[in-house]
Amino acid sequence: MLDKKKVLFVDSSGNMRFTMKSMLRSLGIDHLETLAPTAALLSHIQHQPYDFIIISHNDSDKVTGIQLLEEARYQGILPESTAWVLLVSDTSRDLIVHAIDSYPDDIITKPFSAQELKRRLDALDARQIALKPIWHQLRLQNVKEALNLCDHFEPANPYYCAAQLLKGRILMAHRRYFQAARVFSRVYAQYHRREAVIMQAFCLLQEREYDQALELLGELICQNPLLLAAYDMVIKIEMARGDYFKARYILQQTTTLSPYNVLRYQRLGYCAYLGQEWEIAEPALNKAINLGKGSVYESKGPFLQLVDVGRCKVESGTANWQEVEKEVDLALKKAGRFFPKDPLLPAESAFMRGNFYQGAKQPKLAEKYHDEARVLADEQGVQLNQLDIWQQPGETPMRWLQNVPSDPNILLTNPKIDAYLQHGCHAYESGHLGKAMQYFTQILREQPDHTDALLNAAQLYLEAIRDSSYQRDKRLQMARQFLRTVEKSRLEASQQERLDYLKQVASLQLEEYPQGSLGELLWEAV
Repeated sequence: MLDKKKVLFVDSSGNMRFTMKSMLRSLGIDHLETLAPTAALLSHIQHQPYDFIIISHNDSDKVTGIQLLEEARYQGILPESTAWVLLVSDTSRDLIVHAIDSYPDDIITKPFSAQELKRRLDALDARQIALKPIWHQLRLQNVKEALNLCDHFEPANPYYCAAQLLKGRILMAHRRYFQAARVFSRVYAQYHRREAVIMQAFCLLQEREYDQALELLGELICQNPLLLAAYDMVIKIEMARGDYFKARYILQQTTTLSPYNVLRYQRLGYCAYLGQEWEIAEPALNKAINLGKGSVYESKGPFLQLVDVGRCKVESGTANWQEVEKEVDLALKKAGRFFPKDPLLPAESAFMRGNFYQGAKQPKLAEKYHDEARVLADEQGVQLNQLDIWQQPGETPMRWLQNVPSDPNILLTNPKIDAYLQHGCHAYESGHLGKAMQYFTQILREQPDHTDALLNAAQLYLEAIRDSSYQRDKRLQMARQFLRTVEKSRLEASQQERLDYLKQVASLQLEEYPQGSLGELLWEAV
């Protein structure tokens, strides 16, 4: 199948481009293009539907392979129909960990054989072909059909796991976080895919189930101490909880494990500043500046933040203001040189100087620069109180949050009901049937025709009828009433199957009821 694929190979070496062209031709690939890595490359890629983009990473290049991947991720131009393969010759831990941070589809270390390259490309191609119908439906915004296609994969299918991961991503895109978390939990239990735990933790974070998310991530990190994506999710959760001390501690660990990630140093500086740990904030921000040069994550923020850290040091009496003044002047000059076209930077720089001199108890200089900042801000039509330099740093865009289009018609509109479903199912799985019924009853008070809650409540009543003589007739009457209500609704395939089965059970004599659970509770219909 490779003979029909369109491939782009990127390397700064003409010799390597010639060698790879010969190798790829020997694999039957005719639709082939080779280019050198340049800043204009991504613009070219946006207008070309490649099946494979193979990029070499060379530290000596002006624009490296990892930088191109980072920028493509940042700009959101990594379509799911294109597989990105990173070639590396340096196999040091620092580089490999940094490469994984850029989310390539595969990483191949040099040297490699034509057979090895073919094996990798064939595997990526087979996965793309298997999932292509799902992505086609998503592009048409037929989200329900896409989810049905995900469930059409049998567990024996080699791409069942990939389809279930995609199903979870689709649910996430529609803010159905509890449902997505359940899908990811199953995937990890069956296949031990580490990204499933990270995505599950993200879903729990969105629902503020912080302790449960941290428990999952803690176990994952114990088993995979170099899995930085798991540490990043822990940091997000600790910051969401407002525990910046813990976030700072973990950020120090991750910057030691992977010393090339700009955003982690920006976050370390931010958390250390909030914890008034100037001796940690200052070197972290300087590192972010140095690593950010030429990167898509290069920002004026760390320069201005360094000035504010200087103000804090002077204000707290831990540094002489005249010595720090030189550092402030240098940071602002560099900011002006690196971001000459930023219209707000002059006002921000004057404002930060004024704040610094105010902290240094130099009122005349403070007033001078604050007045200057006011004039410059007025010219740009902004207020000085809008110049917030300590906004929380951005994040590396996560590939599993990109590319999945959403349908406004099925976005989750009542997250509280979704939470009740999650808690009800969890209570049932833990053996607390009474508690589970309370959650489903609460849903039916708010939404009497909620199909999944009706089916789940009917199942619980039927199990209770079998296991207890208490109010047996009344419970059977309630179960049948719920099932009749469901019959009036338009059902998904899984709901119809569950309805037919429960109706059959309800028609049996008591001694004919199946033992044990009457099935897994429904909680995935969209």
